[in-house]
Amino acid sequence: MNVQISSSLRRALAVALTSLGVLAACGGGVSEQGTGDTPQVFATGPISGFGSVIVNGVRYDDSQATPVDEDGVRLSSGLLLGMLVQIEGENLDRNATPLPTAKAKTITVYSELLGRVEARDDVAGTLTILGQTVSIVPTPATDRPVAVGDLVEVYGLHDEARQRYTATRIQHRAGVSALRLHGKVGSLGSDSFTVGGATIRYSSPPDGLAVGAVLSLKLDTAPVAAGTWTLQSGKTIAPKVPADGTEVEVEGVIASYTSPSSMVVQGIPVDASGARLEGGTTLAAGMTIEAEGVMRGGVLRASKVEIKKADDDDGSQEPTEVEITSTISSVDSANKTLVLSKGSQKVDYSAARLRDGLQASQLVSGLRIEVKGVLSDDGTTVLASEIKRDD
Repeated sequence: MNVQISSSLRRALAVALTSLGVLAACGGGVSEQGTGDTPQVFATGPISGFGSVIVNGVRYDDSQATPVDEDGVRLSSGLLLGMLVQIEGENLDRNATPLPTAKAKTITVYSELLGRVEARDDVAGTLTILGQTVSIVPTPATDRPVAVGDLVEVYGLHDEARQRYTATRIQHRAGVSALRLHGKVGSLGSDSFTVGGATIRYSSPPDGLAVGAVLSLKLDTAPVAAGTWTLQSGKTIAPKVPADGTEVEVEGVIASYTSPSSMVVQGIPVDASGARLEGGTTLAAGMTIEAEGVMRGGVLRASKVEIKKADDDDGSQEPTEVEITSTISSVDSANKTLVLSKGSQKVDYSAARLRDGLQASQLVSGLRIEVKGVLSDDGTTVLASEIKRDD
């Protein structure tokens, strides 16, 4: 059959084909995961805000995600400021304003330690918990001030090389059946092993026990001797390495470093040889960084790396910045404080700039607001610098 095509139709087809060529050249409509695939995103880091969940400067819509802990158990407390999370999602839009956006499909919360505070050194800015050194600089979020003897759960970043932790949230706990420790095995005995300053005794060794292995351990709630605990159970921590083509946003400590093209952060191999560096000019093991890029060949090919904390920092860190969108639960106008429904977070608005015509008298229960500020010195309160109505 001989089909005649008019000149006007030929011109329309030519324009359409040219447009498709332009889209293909600039990457429009086609992800690195293949034509038609939904672009995947993977993120790990502490929560710095809500409305939905803000991690590593990206706002994740969490309306379809149920937060669980590392054992897959639904989180009874819900998400709280400073918790360390791992997010698997899709449709990252880096061009969205005021923050990039994505949709979370799963949210898993990880803590590093659950034990009693054995010592506090405010000069060094550290706590000792289960024989481990925990940095509290910059100030982590917390439900109330932390004191020696408190039973607390620590969320934060683990420095495997030095067996140290930087807390991003410290939450008080009660009535637990086991203490918990994530850490790197230092030495082995006939019926014991060490993790940092803790000695762990066992009747049966945990799977994967070896010098240098990173294990998740459950311990009896009381030590058998100073610095010595009995093992209930243990398992090897298997890091999650995202699939090729996944866009990745990861914050963590450089666990091992060979060169800019060969390092490991949060168990993910990273090549930063082509990355734009911010906050410094050199990288090394022990530094806390935030890296973003795309997985290729099982390696995160970073396009940007921000140095958050060098391994030799003297502790003079800036306060933790916070952004929360939530309804107001209660207001204490005399003391110029309020409590947000999200996480029962306390806010001091005494020095805040009220924007877009908002008046202090309008700060009442049920009003939905956006708060920007920093954490107080004790980590319990957001010191608001700016508040506006969220319409």
